[in-house]
Amino acid sequence: MTFLALSFLNDYKATSLEDFRSVIENIQAAEKNDSLAADRQKLIDEFSAKADAKIHSMAVLLISIVAGVFVLATIGAIFISSLIGNPVSRAASGLENISSGDADLTQRLPVTANDETGKVARFFNIFLENELL
Repeated sequence: MTFLALSFLNDYKATSLEDFRSVIENIQAAEKNDSLAADRQKLIDEFSAKADAKIHSMAVLLISIVAGVFVLATIGAIFISSLIGNPVSRAASGLENISSGDADLTQRLPVTANDETGKVARFFNIFLENELL
């Protein structure tokens, strides 16, 4: 993100210098033609307006990028939390069913994955089998 901002600022610097050079050349040409200060002020005002427009467009672009990154990070966080939360919730629900009522130890937890919650369910089932023997 920082490199992107630096790239935009470097591009702004280059185009601003070109615009500034153009304004200076126009002012010098106006002085050669014996123009009045009003012409110089008009050129400076045009340069200022161009600079303001570029700053505004760059700010809008950077804010859009930050907002996009924020939205993507939020979507990613929701997705990852569901990947983690759903298996844990299923294991907790299975343990709740086993422990409720008269604690039926013949029930087993469903092993649906080979991740950490799947290992917990598998080892819990092995524990129950060893206890029943």
